Formats: sequence, C-alpha cells, structure tokens
Amino acid sequence: MAISIENFRQNFRGQGYRTNLFEVTGNIGLEGGDQQTSFLVRAAQLPASNLGTVEVPFRGRTIKLPGDRSFDDWTITVLMDNFDLRDKFERWSNSINSFASNRSLGFPQFANPDSTGYLRDWAVTALGRNGESLKTYNIVGCFPSVISSVDLSADATTTVGEFTVTLTYQYWTSNTTDGSSQVGPPEPVTDPDS
Repeated sequence: MAISIENFRQNFRGQGYRTNLFEVTGNIGLEGGDQQTSFLVRAAQLPASNLGTVEVPFRGRTIKLPGDRSFDDWTITVLMDNFDLRDKFERWSNSINSFASNRSLGFPQFANPDSTGYLRDWAVTALGRNGESLKTYNIVGCFPSVISSVDLSADATTTVGEFTVTLTYQYWTSNTTDGSSQVGPPEPVTDPDS
C-alpha cells in the first residue's frame, strides 16, 4: 500500500489530543483539596511506569524476563497568584519533617494502622476539546519530596512567579487501567514428549 497524506488522514482518527488540555487535582497534606490547583497548575505529565527486566544467563545466551514495576516521581509546575498554594505545600512538607526540629508533626500514621498518614492522592485528567474527560490517572499515596526554589530577578518584568513540586508516590491507576491483573492464571506447562 502506498503511503500518502490521504492514507495518513484516514488513519489519524479524531482531531489529535491537545497536550495543553488537562486538569490536576489533589489533596495538599492535612489541608485537603484546593480548587486553585485546577487552574494554577501550569504544567504536569501523564505519569510514567517502568517494568524492570531480569536477565537470566544460559550457556552464553541471556533470556530477558519481566521484573518488578517502578514509578518515576511526578512533577507539577504551579503559577503563583499569591503565596497560598506554596504555603500549603511548605506546611505539608514541614508536617512530614519539620524544617527546624527534624520531627514529624501532624500525621499519626504509626498510632493508627488504618491512617494514610502524610500520603495523599492526586489525579491528572486529559481533557477533550469540549472540556470532557478523556482519561484520568489516579496517582496514589503522594508526598512532596521537592519544592523548588523561585527565581527572583530585578530585570524579570514580564513574568509570573512559578515553582515546581516533585511528588513521590506509590503507584498509579487510570480509568482504563485499574491496577488489577487483566489476564487469567497461566495455563499449565505440559511436556511435549509425554
């Protein structure tokens, strides 16, 4: 089959996903959700996951088997209309490990085994051209591992302050990948010689 622009157009279904259409929501420590995150998170990512590889050598060759899954940290960029969201992230970080005393302040996670402690859930939703939800990633068990600096400069006259927050998390699921196994148990191995 000859590849032409018409073939491409027929195989490019829809109008293409626009990466600037998204919404981020989440709970900031003990303070809960903040509606501003839907508007002031300027940049984020759909989260990645990595399936490790276990290499098993056999007589000069190596077979590769799937290993354990890991999840990269997730980073959001937040616009500063004031210091409200930055203050909330700083208070969350401070309650996990106090800036001055090196103690955990507000999370009785060890006293109550059912408590999620300092971990909070976040979500990023890819939106369609009409604002409809196309896919939502639920990012489970987050805590802020890095709150970035904010650059100050006397000659930056046409910029709005912003900062990044790196959230470390346990795993993600989505509305099309719920985290459970989608396949049944493996078939028993039979010996072809029997």
